[in-house]
Amino acid sequence: MHKIIGSQCRTARSLLKWNVYDLTNHLGSISSRRIQDFEKGSTQLLGWENEDLMRLFTKNGIEFKSEKVMYKSLAQRRKESDVMRGDAEQVEAQLAEEVAKAAQEAVDKEAVPQDGAENAAEKDKTQAPDKAGKIDE
Repeated sequence: MHKIIGSQCRTARSLLKWNVYDLTNHLGSISSRRIQDFEKGSTQLLGWENEDLMRLFTKNGIEFKSEKVMYKSLAQRRKESDVMRGDAEQVEAQLAEEVAKAAQEAVDKEAVPQDGAENAAEKDKTQAPDKAGKIDE
């Protein structure tokens, strides 16, 4: 899990339009003084505090990409999910189409005799013995 830094916490909080007290009320596990000290850079969060904070921000649409903090509304997240689902359905349909095309090509290939096989069959017909056992040449 991403380890959040104080400035990211402050940015994420401001994107949500929360003050320090709003944040601690949502968290319930970290004091407002601890958050203030963390945002100033005078203290570090413990592992479980970082996890709680990240879980809360992620649940509320905040994404952390390297040093950047981005906010995505619930509507944006749903739209992206729908797009990804649509992309998957489109890929699946294309794959099914390609498989059907390949299967049809295989059937077509089997139905049309190869030149060599066709010539051999014609040759056999021309050299078929007559009733007297003679071969026409």
